[in-house]
Amino acid sequence: MDPRIPVDEAALRAVEEERRRQTGENVEAGLDGAADIVDLTLDGTLAAVADGAVAVAEGAVNLVGAVIGGLLEG
Repeated sequence: MDPRIPVDEAALRAVEEERRRQTGENVEAGLDGAADIVDLTLDGTLAAVADGAVAVAEGAVNLVGAVIGGLLEG
């Protein structure tokens, strides 16, 4: 800052407080975004696990059906 320019201390404090407030909001928004990403990742992982469990169950039902069908034909 140029020392020849008079500084209004109150205005300087107000600018600094506003900068801190905005930084705080940015940090809070960043943390909220990170939490959303974690939630979406967890939701996606749980959905994939559930889909896998359904596929395994369907495969087991098909296998049992094939075995029973083979026994009935045999």
